[in-house]
Amino acid sequence: MYPILCVFYNQLTFRSNLKGILLKLFLFSIPMTLAEVFFERKTKLIKFNKNWHWYHTLLSETFIMLFVRMFIGLIRIIQSKKSF
Repeated sequence: MYPILCVFYNQLTFRSNLKGILLKLFLFSIPMTLAEVFFERKTKLIKFNKNWHWYHTLLSETFIMLFVRMFIGLIRIIQSKKSF
């Protein structure tokens, strides 16, 4: 599910400015973190390691989505320069 949301996030922020990119980033990463915390606490589907907390999940999801967004943005810039 995470890779699909990452692709959807990239498509959604294609023409966004920095403020829009960051706002939409947290609109994706916060619900995913809340869902993971819910499943970890209420079911036995997920078990956090001893030193892993919810904010580690939030930060890792946020930074990975931002990194992927920056990488795809770089590819788009390179592609647009090659097409001219």
